[in-house]
Amino acid sequence: MPDLVPVYGPAIASLIVLGLIVLAQAFLGAIFGLVVGGGTPGAAPPGDYGHFGSRALRTHANSVENLSAFALLVIMAMFVSAEPRLINLLAMAHVAARILYWIVYYAGLGAVGGGPRTLIYVIGWGINVAIGVIALMAVLSQLSV
Repeated sequence: MPDLVPVYGPAIASLIVLGLIVLAQAFLGAIFGLVVGGGTPGAAPPGDYGHFGSRALRTHANSVENLSAFALLVIMAMFVSAEPRLINLLAMAHVAARILYWIVYYAGLGAVGGGPRTLIYVIGWGINVAIGVIALMAVLSQLSV
């Protein structure tokens, strides 16, 4: 396996940036959802989309749920030497979509469902699917049948 940083540097940086942002969201969720918002640690956040603390907690939960699939697919794509330029581009696009998602969610823009937040989420989800398909195609192309 080649040295990964020169080949997949942007994808690796994307994983690191996303991990750091999720940690920052945990901090923001604790402050605005628990300390300021009066939430209970370990309890599901209230379903009040109009409350910033609730949105902060839900955004963090959504990020945690999505980080594992993104990280797994990017790491596997690197492991099987999937097309580096495409993986790097898609990883950076996914992080950009996630950041935009968080901005829209934190700001409470649009409808709770079916609005800009949903559209941005689906774009990020689709990018994950594309990374997975590219990685799978790389595996299949290397199999000797």
